[in-house]
Amino acid sequence: MPVTLEVPEDLFHKIEALRTRPNETPLDVIERILSDYNPLCDGWGKRANEAIQEYHNGDTISESDIMIKYGIK
Repeated sequence: MPVTLEVPEDLFHKIEALRTRPNETPLDVIERILSDYNPLCDGWGKRANEAIQEYHNGDTISESDIMIKYGIK
C-alpha cells in the first residue's frame, strides 16, 4: 500500500544527489540504498558510532601507518 511521506527539501536534495542514473527516481535511490543495507552482525551500529567518535578524537591510524606497522608493501 503506497504511503505519502513529507521529506524536508534539504534531505530531498541529498537524495537527488545520490542518483546514479539520470532517470533514477528518489524512490529508486532509497530502494537502492536500503537494498545495500546488510549489517554483518548484531551491534554493528554501536561499533560504527564508536569508530566515528574515535575518528573525531584522533584515535585512528592511517592506512599507510598500518602498512608500515605490519610490513606490507
